Amino acid sequence: MTHQSQSGINLAWIGNLGNVGFNYVRLLNSNNENARLYVPDDYLTKLWPGNPEYEYKGASGEQFVRRFKRYAVLNFFLRRINLQIPLSNLFSEISRTCNIVQAQTGHESEAYEIYRRFKIPFAALTTGADLSELAFSSTREGRLYKSALSWAGHIFLVNVDQFDYLEQLQLDHVPHSFLPFNINANSFVKSLNIIRDKVVFFSIARLDWKSRRRRSVKRNDIFFRGFAEFVHSRGMQNYQLQIADWGVDRKDTYALIKELGIEKITEFVPVGDKSYLYQRIEASNVVVDQFNLGAIGLGALEAMALSRPVIAYCAEDNARRAYGEAIPVMNARDEIGVQKELNSISQNYLHVKSEQSYDWVRKHHSEQNIVSKLTTVYKGILNNSVRQTANHGNR
Repeated sequence: MTHQSQSGINLAWIGNLGNVGFNYVRLLNSNNENARLYVPDDYLTKLWPGNPEYEYKGASGEQFVRRFKRYAVLNFFLRRINLQIPLSNLFSEISRTCNIVQAQTGHESEAYEIYRRFKIPFAALTTGADLSELAFSSTREGRLYKSALSWAGHIFLVNVDQFDYLEQLQLDHVPHSFLPFNINANSFVKSLNIIRDKVVFFSIARLDWKSRRRRSVKRNDIFFRGFAEFVHSRGMQNYQLQIADWGVDRKDTYALIKELGIEKITEFVPVGDKSYLYQRIEASNVVVDQFNLGAIGLGALEAMALSRPVIAYCAEDNARRAYGEAIPVMNARDEIGVQKELNSISQNYLHVKSEQSYDWVRKHHSEQNIVSKLTTVYKGILNNSVRQTANHGNR
């Protein structure tokens, strides 16, 4: 059952990753906007980051979550040889009930197919490696994704490094803006960051550091190597490293930690739901993110909202372009930088960085700020669509 939208927006959100889509759609609905999240059937069959259940139990049962089969992508391929199959029932539902589509995680191809058939405009939201890798790919999927982006009414960038990729792809002429992740910032409460018997570091980023070909690798090893050098020189008894046990390079990480001689102060933590993650973050003193992209991820933002400082590499120029100011992370580009940042740690330093982190997230990732950015863009796309239709009718 839908309510009356206060702005005339009836949105279909296609795709999800790490509950990005789920959180935005829930936020829109809580602010009297009509929005539904369309998730592919195969996403809902296993616990992985595209499934809302991966992080929030009962999420897929929310009224605004809808299933669909990915016929539209097949349509996109078959149309190249003048063949076509019907859209799924849910996509037909979108054409009847929605006036705008928001796509993410590569589902811009479906959004473009809906636009081509029904003239319903769409916005793109570039998450994960879509913009940094898929759009540069010479595969058919990559070409179709880049082509779909060129038809978007707007492109939302959610990582500070993505401005550069948009320019390299020669897509910066498409209307675009930076959109802060919705992390439900208003629900987080500040907590004290106290060093007890040891300084605890919690590495939350996916273990993905061996590849030298892909742009999106996390380079977790930069921190592990710098940390090992630091604790060997300072005394390992004062430090503990916890590592979220997930990602393609798990087994290689076990071997690396042993090779670096820090296995006795390292714990590999099984991955759980959001409440478990938050408990682990609050039990740590410093959260460790990624060291390659020049941007921090969703988990790092949540850690900052929990008043925990983050150590990562963040390109300050791009951060200022996105936010108007630098992100207050412990900024380290390489192993020497990691050691330098670790050498700064004291109880007072952690107190100051924790306060800065919490305040910064509340300022830039507030829910009202995000809703305002979304609805302003959507209304602009809809108004432009109306003008285009009127101009076409007058020809």
